[in-house]
Amino acid sequence: MSYGSINARPFSILHDRADTMEVLVPAYDAPQRTVMEWAAVTSLMASLFGGGLLTYPYAYGIVGLYGGVVLQLVSALSSAYSIYMISTAARRTGDTSFTSLVRTVLGTTAEKLLTYMMMMDLTLVIAAYLILVRDIIKSVPWFGTLAHSANGANGVLSAFALGCSFPLSLNRTMPHAITPLSVVAIMVLVILVVYRGSCEAVANPSVVTSLKLWPSWSDLITAFPIYAFSYLCQFNALNVLASLHEPSRDKVKAVIYKTIAASTVIYVMFGIAGFIWATSKYDTVAGDILTQFASDDHVIMVGKVGLLVSLLLNVPLLVLPLRDLVIELGCCNLDGLEDGAEDDLLPSAEVEWAAASASAAAAAATLCSRDAAGD
Repeated sequence: MSYGSINARPFSILHDRADTMEVLVPAYDAPQRTVMEWAAVTSLMASLFGGGLLTYPYAYGIVGLYGGVVLQLVSALSSAYSIYMISTAARRTGDTSFTSLVRTVLGTTAEKLLTYMMMMDLTLVIAAYLILVRDIIKSVPWFGTLAHSANGANGVLSAFALGCSFPLSLNRTMPHAITPLSVVAIMVLVILVVYRGSCEAVANPSVVTSLKLWPSWSDLITAFPIYAFSYLCQFNALNVLASLHEPSRDKVKAVIYKTIAASTVIYVMFGIAGFIWATSKYDTVAGDILTQFASDDHVIMVGKVGLLVSLLLNVPLLVLPLRDLVIELGCCNLDGLEDGAEDDLLPSAEVEWAAASASAAAAAATLCSRDAAGD
């Protein structure tokens, strides 16, 4: 059993990787570890999916069918490896967030830089989500008619989007049902686009045989950022894994690999189906595949509503880490966080910290005696 507590980082760096001391925070059997494996997978998947999904048919249109699949697999493998390396480092330092891990490994300057970068990234993504929500609402007939009949339609729709997401953004943590619901909602859009693409492929087989297969070097440069950022959930991975029930190494690997594998299948299916449909209808693929469907396409309209629900549920998932970063910068001195944090430990945390220290010392003594016996 591995013990740990907040800001307690006793660990031993040993020559034998198999004997490296691990400190889990919270402890392996801590009562706050209530997230099951499937819930952890859906939570990470909800962090991945969003408006960027709509650009995948465009990306496949640029790099071709085979080129898109290859880039997707390369991005998936590299992302799975990076998430696993981050989680492995956190298991040795006792950190439960990306920023605290960077502080432990690279120092406070790197932590500040990462904090500002994450704040900027999260702010821009939230703004993009709200704009996309506004555009989707305008494309839904009833909402669109209501908004256009009012003065300042964009302001009305933006206020509506904020009003829907604001209550959930006030929570300290998200209810467990939010992330599965978000994934299910966006899967409605994925299934319907795949249905449209499949119907088009069956009706016009020649379209499939005439699809672009491989990219040029300039195509790779254009489309690479779409694939490179498609698995960007590293900032949320440690928070999710810190709540995972009985987080053995095998279970952590399973969560990471299942998340990446399921997301890859969804990305590939959506991208290829949208690529086939748009190529058949227009010979070109728009940056947002939804703009190419007819406004009276009721099947895709249902998918748009699913995407709308998913985005409204995902906005609070981005607001929570942004809010924590703002509070950390506004109320705390980053340079003094580690020095002053020990004074705020609760008695139970101090007991766990002592247990972790004793475990680390005992492990080091055992290995020293083993080395001495070998000599």
